[in-house]
Amino acid sequence: MKLAKDIFLLSCTPLSIFYPIPLIQLFIFALSGNREIGDLINTILFTFPFFAAVNLFNHVNDIEEDLLAGKNNIFSDKKIRNLGLIIVLVLYSSSILFYFSIKSEYIIYPIITLIFTWLYSDKIVFGRYIKRLKEHYITEVLTYTVTAVTFALSIWFIVSDFNVRAYCAVAVVLFINLWTVFLKDLKDVSSDKLAGLYTMAVKFSPETLYTASTVILIALYLSIFLFSMNNILPRPAILVSFVGFFPATVLIKLVKSEWDFASVHKYIRIIPQINILSLVFLTVIIALKF
Repeated sequence: MKLAKDIFLLSCTPLSIFYPIPLIQLFIFALSGNREIGDLINTILFTFPFFAAVNLFNHVNDIEEDLLAGKNNIFSDKKIRNLGLIIVLVLYSSSILFYFSIKSEYIIYPIITLIFTWLYSDKIVFGRYIKRLKEHYITEVLTYTVTAVTFALSIWFIVSDFNVRAYCAVAVVLFINLWTVFLKDLKDVSSDKLAGLYTMAVKFSPETLYTASTVILIALYLSIFLFSMNNILPRPAILVSFVGFFPATVLIKLVKSEWDFASVHKYIRIIPQINILSLVFLTVIIALKF
C-alpha cells in the first residue's frame, strides 16, 4: 500500500492546474459554451491519466538528477522502476485510446503531445541515442510551446468544434506554460549543472529569467484584455486583466532594489496563487456569461 501511495503521489508531482486540479479543463469547458457535463468528464478522463504518465515518466528518468540534488527517488530500485514503466505505458495507452474512442478525427493533437512529452524525459528508448529535449533550453522551450498548443486543442475538440474562442484557450495555456518553463529550474540549477543539463536556469541569470517570466505574465493578462475588448471573452473579464499590474509592479520594485530578491520575496511567492485565483475568477465570469 505504501508503494502504491508513493507512486500515486509522484504521479501528482508537480501539482498543476491540469492535474490533479482540473482548472484548465474547467476553463476550456466554460469558454466553449458547452454545458454537457459528460463532455467535461471526458476531458478529465483523457487528461488525468495522460498527465500522470508524463509526471511518472519524468521521475523514472530523473534518478541521476534527483540523487545529485539529494532527493529520494523510489525508482532507483530496478524492480520499482520497471513497475513504474509499465504503469506509464498503461496510462499513456489508456489516455490515447480513450481519446481515439471519442474524437478519433483529432487524435493527431494528443499524439503530438505524447511524442514531445516522451522525448522530453526519455533516457530509456530513444534517449539512448539522442539527447532528451529537457537537456537543452531551446528544445525545452520548444516542448513547452508545442505541447501547450496541442494539448489545449486536444481538450478543446472534446468540448467544441474549432472557433475563434479556441485561440483564447490556446493563448492562456501557452502563456501559463511559458511562464512555468522560465522559472521551474531555478531551484535545481546546481544539480542541473552537475548532471550536464543546459537548462534555462543554467544558461540565464535569475534576473533575466524573472524578467522574461514577468513579461510573459503581462502578455497573458494583456491577451485577456484584448480578447475581452473584441468580445471573444465577456466584457467583465477585463477586470481580470488588471491583475497584470501586480507582477509588473513587483518587477519594478525588484529593479529599483538592484535585484534584491529578498526585499520582494513575500510578493513573488504569492504570484502563483494570484494567477490561479485570476483563472478561477475568469472561469466563473465566462461560465456566467456564455
